[in-house]
Amino acid sequence: MTGIDRINRDCGSKKRRRRFGKHLALLALFLLPAPAAGQARDTTATLKDWPVAFTLELLVPTLGHAYAGDFDRGIAPLIVTSVGVAMVALAHSEARGVDSWLLVGLIGVGTVAGGKIWGVVSAVRTTLDHNRGLVERVTPALGVTPDGRASFGVSVRF
Repeated sequence: MTGIDRINRDCGSKKRRRRFGKHLALLALFLLPAPAAGQARDTTATLKDWPVAFTLELLVPTLGHAYAGDFDRGIAPLIVTSVGVAMVALAHSEARGVDSWLLVGLIGVGTVAGGKIWGVVSAVRTTLDHNRGLVERVTPALGVTPDGRASFGVSVRF
């Protein structure tokens, strides 16, 4: 009995064999190492403009953080803003003359405003931190050569 016949016998129906093949292909895809190009560090880092991060964060939460290079820093303000939007939506749908829902709506509006302000300030600070990190990596270097002459260069840390 060949290997194919054994697989056919063990896997049963044609549908099961096809499903087994798909699972095997997915397993192989996840176990293969990533290509070297995907693992390389970003050496083309450039300075970011904080007004761009400000505008992007104002339009779409976490987009300014993604532009600045640190998406994770924008998740907390996104959650706060989302909770505020949910509170406003809930208060709007349930408000039929009840004062307590008006209070929930007002708290929701305050939460949305607080989350937006937090997100925008955080995106600007993230951009400035990114730029400061780039400037710190490139420093001028002054030295003396072995024969006693002065030399000037640029030191870059990777």
